[in-house]
Amino acid sequence: VDGDRQFLAWQQRLGLSIKEWERGHRSADLLLRGRPLVEAGEWLKNKPEAFSQEEQEYIRASQHRKTKVCVLTTIGSLLVMLMIGGPIAWLGNAGITVPYAWSIVQARLHLVEIREPERMVEILGGTFQMGDVEGLGSGDEKPVRPVKIAPFQLSPHEVTFDEYDQFVELTAHSYKPRDENWGRGRRPVINVSWDDAQAYAAWLSQATGKSYRLPTEAEWEYAARSGSKQETWAGTSKEDELGNYAVYRADKTAEVGSKQPNTFGLYDLSGNVDEWVEDCWHENYKDAPDDGKPWLEGGGGNCGQRVIRGGSWFDNFPVSLRSSFRLRYTTVNRNIYIGFRLAQDIR
Repeated sequence: VDGDRQFLAWQQRLGLSIKEWERGHRSADLLLRGRPLVEAGEWLKNKPEAFSQEEQEYIRASQHRKTKVCVLTTIGSLLVMLMIGGPIAWLGNAGITVPYAWSIVQARLHLVEIREPERMVEILGGTFQMGDVEGLGSGDEKPVRPVKIAPFQLSPHEVTFDEYDQFVELTAHSYKPRDENWGRGRRPVINVSWDDAQAYAAWLSQATGKSYRLPTEAEWEYAARSGSKQETWAGTSKEDELGNYAVYRADKTAEVGSKQPNTFGLYDLSGNVDEWVEDCWHENYKDAPDDGKPWLEGGGGNCGQRVIRGGSWFDNFPVSLRSSFRLRYTTVNRNIYIGFRLAQDIR
């Protein structure tokens, strides 16, 4: 009963505000704002049948004005950052443009639905033997040593053309990767450099308010081996089963998730496309960190080249799809067999 009395008293005050709004030729200055607007939204949500069409129109107009003000304020703030330098200025060579800033505004205000990874898979931490455990590799996979991995999250799939193309479209990005006439959609994006992958991860992080990044080399191998299971390939240690888990000996990429996942629920870690990771290239694992963090300049690292992992559709031999197999590629170069997937810290 008290609630009904409160509502009726509030509704009378609302009626007076509406009359003043009409007398003022529906000026935006006479719309609800602040706490009265929040209160109106709550009443409308809880008692929609108690509102006249005129009352609903007034509240909707007030809500629309609030959204418009938020948009203009955010755009103004972003443009100021663009002019004087600010939190997003570090992207530097990637270039912060007005379309880029506007894409973040749209995403944060939910004016556009961002195509994120379908679900991130939580990878429990643990210790594993990293490197050429099987004795099938070369010197760059040695020495084998124990590495402790903290819990993290990894995308079950490689980033697709669908996801990457949205980044290009919304930001008016200067480079749109070719699909080699194989199709786009849910195929893994190819012809992307390490720099391209970093730019995408930075944009997605800003657009969603979440923190996306490339996995470290140690995280990647831990995930591919299914942790302490130490699988030779992602999903199996039996070569005759590899075709169930990996796209290879093919003439092009396949849609992500076309094969079976490994124990962690991750697809295509072996095959389909090689995947960029965070680490700089080192000729071997001597003095490599044992905590799963990225290995950068230290120990003679060449950060103009980054590590790629997993093998691809282009590979004919299973040895190139092993969980420990590693290659290097220049950060600015692109190729038809290289893509990437994203990781997140668990906080």
